[in-house]
Amino acid sequence: MSKQQDIFVMTPSIEEVLEKAKIFVKAGLTIHLTGPAGVGKTSLALKIAKDLDSLYYFIQGDETFTRNDLVGGLYGYYQKVVEDNFIPSVSKVERLLTPIRVDNPVALACQEGRTLIYDEFTRARPETNNVLLGILSEKVLLITDRSGKLTLVDVHPNFRLILTSNPKEYVGIYKTQDALQDRLVTIQLNQLDEETEALITAKHNNLSRLQARKIIRFVRKVHESENLPHSTTRMSIMIGKIYQSEFQGRSDKRLFIKCCQDIMGLDAASFNKVLDLWEKATHESEQPNSEQSVD
Repeated sequence: MSKQQDIFVMTPSIEEVLEKAKIFVKAGLTIHLTGPAGVGKTSLALKIAKDLDSLYYFIQGDETFTRNDLVGGLYGYYQKVVEDNFIPSVSKVERLLTPIRVDNPVALACQEGRTLIYDEFTRARPETNNVLLGILSEKVLLITDRSGKLTLVDVHPNFRLILTSNPKEYVGIYKTQDALQDRLVTIQLNQLDEETEALITAKHNNLSRLQARKIIRFVRKVHESENLPHSTTRMSIMIGKIYQSEFQGRSDKRLFIKCCQDIMGLDAASFNKVLDLWEKATHESEQPNSEQSVD
């Protein structure tokens, strides 16, 4: 079992998203998981792909991508040299150059009938992603063969595509062209609920649910108080790591709070406020109705 599978957390809200996504994918539709950074889009995409297909391809969008980065192309030549010395006084040399075609993930997944995860696909330019239109609408892929000619290749009927993206307000994100958007089933993912975040933090760091809940509530309080732009889940996991390895059972909270400030990107002037929020989160989490173990 991979590490990603081992720490994947299943709660009713996540289970519902997975169930819907699998229904769409099995029906031959392309799903698009979108939402703020840190809500688990990539983890969900990997989980879906692994549940549906033991082998899959994974790529991450980039502004520098070209069409060839997705489907492949001709990269160099293979040279074959034949020397004929049958007549000692005559030397004949024949050189044959054959173009080398290299298939990249999109072409490989289309031809082999595998699942392709295209993570953060809106970081690539829309003109680069136009290659997906033919794949989704006509079930064909246009590639350059070894002779340099454009050739249509049929897309395998078992090919599946899972896309993820951040909101278009994020830096470095391109708007998805309407023609492509119309061919997607978009699943909007929002901020995870407290129970899910606590389970994720606990499993990543081998913490009890009480400890994880305390960290989650602390991070959420600071996030709201300071209007932080970052994911509470990722910050909670990082704080959980230092708490588990260095600060369990230590009475001096000063260094711990300073480390938390660094993780959250806060200046030194916020120390007293952050310490107060930690105390409040600790008090709330230690109430009798707080669960103390991780399933």
